[in-house]
Amino acid sequence: MNPQAKTYWKSVFLLGAVLVAALAFVYTRGHRHDESSYLENVTQLRHLKQLDAEWDADLLKSRIGINTSYDPLAGSFSKLSALLQKSAAGLGTRTHEKAFGLADSAARLQAVVQEKASLVERFKSGNAVLRNSLIYLPVSAHELQEALGHSHPDHPDAFEAVNDALLAVMLYSQETTDERATAVATAMRRLNGERDLQPEAADMLRVFGAHVDAVLREQKTVNDLIHVIALLPTAARIDEIDNLLGREQRLSSLRSERYRQYLTAFAIVLIGLLVYAGVRVVRGHRLLKESRDQLLEYGQRLEVMVADRVAALRKSEASMTRLAQYDSLTGLPNRNLFRDRLTQAMNRARRGRRQMALMFVDLDHFKQINDSLGHAVGDEVLKAVAQRLRESLRDADTISRLGGDEFTVIAEDIADSVHAELVASKLKEALIRPMLLDGRELVVCASIGIALYPCDGRTDDAVGESLLQAADIAMYRAKQTGRNAHALFEPAMALAINESVTMGGLLRQALERGEFELQYQPKLELELDTGRIAGVEALLRWNSPVLGAVPPSKFVPLAEEMGLIVPIGEWVLRTACRQGQAWQLAGLAPIAVAVNLSPRQLRDPKLIDKIDAVLKETQFPPSLLDLELTEGLIMEDVKGSSDTLSAIRGLGSSLAIDDFGTGYSSLAYLSRLPVQSLKIDRAFVAAMLEDANGTTLVATMVTLAHSLKLKVVAEGVETQEQQQLLGRLRCDQIQGYHFSQPLSAAQFEALARDNGAAWLPSAQ
Repeated sequence: MNPQAKTYWKSVFLLGAVLVAALAFVYTRGHRHDESSYLENVTQLRHLKQLDAEWDADLLKSRIGINTSYDPLAGSFSKLSALLQKSAAGLGTRTHEKAFGLADSAARLQAVVQEKASLVERFKSGNAVLRNSLIYLPVSAHELQEALGHSHPDHPDAFEAVNDALLAVMLYSQETTDERATAVATAMRRLNGERDLQPEAADMLRVFGAHVDAVLREQKTVNDLIHVIALLPTAARIDEIDNLLGREQRLSSLRSERYRQYLTAFAIVLIGLLVYAGVRVVRGHRLLKESRDQLLEYGQRLEVMVADRVAALRKSEASMTRLAQYDSLTGLPNRNLFRDRLTQAMNRARRGRRQMALMFVDLDHFKQINDSLGHAVGDEVLKAVAQRLRESLRDADTISRLGGDEFTVIAEDIADSVHAELVASKLKEALIRPMLLDGRELVVCASIGIALYPCDGRTDDAVGESLLQAADIAMYRAKQTGRNAHALFEPAMALAINESVTMGGLLRQALERGEFELQYQPKLELELDTGRIAGVEALLRWNSPVLGAVPPSKFVPLAEEMGLIVPIGEWVLRTACRQGQAWQLAGLAPIAVAVNLSPRQLRDPKLIDKIDAVLKETQFPPSLLDLELTEGLIMEDVKGSSDTLSAIRGLGSSLAIDDFGTGYSSLAYLSRLPVQSLKIDRAFVAAMLEDANGTTLVATMVTLAHSLKLKVVAEGVETQEQQQLLGRLRCDQIQGYHFSQPLSAAQFEALARDNGAAWLPSAQ
């Protein structure tokens, strides 16, 4: 069946359903008019009215004493309540009760009956007390007269007073008026006026008075209740419901007649629709046969199309599976497939009681290739590395790329750690061979971390996370040893990592908590043999409340790695400049202050603005500020470093190359850098006295620096012999523990003042 036919038949069925629903609705509405229900409700209302009248009659009978029991009254109320509930239920089934107010009228009738029942209960309680008092009042009067006979035998007036009071009360019970009440009160005052009564007579008098009071109190209350009950509009409420039922009955009859007319019209329409649908069904049957033949033809075509589609889906699924498990650049297994292979290899090693090795390979300085030659060349390098790794390993070994420049190698059936190191050495040799890419010859090396299973991984680690972490830690240890190296995992490495993490957490808060301080180590003029202080170097110290005094060699590289060295370096620069200015204000001669710059600070594009802002803030003369940079840091990016150093010189500050001799700088580079001094590394100073080559090397450095018109500062001078030899080599300045260890600001100021402004006695 075509879509148009389906839509058509849906419309026909929907229309038929609507008509059937309309017929059902009209039929239901047309038969809601029920004459018998109306007559039953009217009969119940009239019976209810009759029962209400009987209830009132029983109430009056109880009052005047015809009914000595309340059972008839209770029976009347029971019948009335049962019939009232039945009538209310019948009225709830009537239609349009809200429109005609039947529900409200029924509720008002129930409220009146409930109120009447409540008043009748009060009547029964009061009438019982009244009837009891009237019954016992003559008995009480007789007992009082007997008691008075014993108490006052010679006073017949007392007997008459009792009779008068009894008569007044009885008359009051028959005719409740104010005059009768006054007569009762007068008789009781007369009776209460008797004196010298014996205890028995007094008690009888109190009992008699109590009965009289009950009659006076309850007689009026009972009469008032009967009056209120008689005025309740029970009959009016019943008549109101009767009138509303009659009106509803008349309207219901008219409505039922109208719905019967609607029912006839809907039935005619439905019959016409059925006839029309039958004609369409006959025509549809004929069209269905024609469509079936067409469907057979279409089915054959569809079968061919489905087969082609299934083949395409299988091919696409295979492609998606490969994309999900293999690296798109190198074709190596990706992280997902690596974890699966690692789990399988660990299971095989555990079952066969053999060892396996996991190697974490990270390319050294790969970021420089991307930054300098572009990502396209970097991608070619990664593909070449992947190919060399494949060629260097067995087919059974798994090589994967985790991402970036990180690779992993799963080597099974490893005999011992020596075997694993041999494999790592083979990988390094394969990678370090020069590769020709885009007309350039590149040399790539890698740092490799090695972890063995099961000794370096937890046996309960099903997915190998602990083994991968161990290999990663070993790789970082290999990088720390100088790169192009490999390292076997040792438990102490994990402890070092944990210590580094703990130190990093404390280091983040150290600056805010004021745990850093600066110490100042003097630099002395050596060439003039005067011992004059040429300046001081500001050295950063960290006194942690948790770790104690932490050496700079531990926390400075960590701060550099975490990116905290920039704010710490700014604090060092500001504090050193502020202290240098404070010394001048305290009366000391101007002193040059040297501050070290970190690699991250040198790469900071806002470095020049920050230095300028600190100098202006502290009012420290720019000419007294020496900024020291390591030789290796400058050689990483000579062009960028030269531009930054020139900008610093433009501010008026001096520049020094620290640790000279360790960064492989050339004369051509040195001649172009705007530096004013070189600081010879302490390792060369210590080697001077060991052999002649050490002395020759330092002499060459001094000569080279002087030829470039640079001053020379020797670091780490520890002995008198080193000082004398440096003097003969015409070194300009020296710095070391032989003269002074790093001092606090106050210690340095006191030392300078005690020795003639800016002189050290050890140099005299």
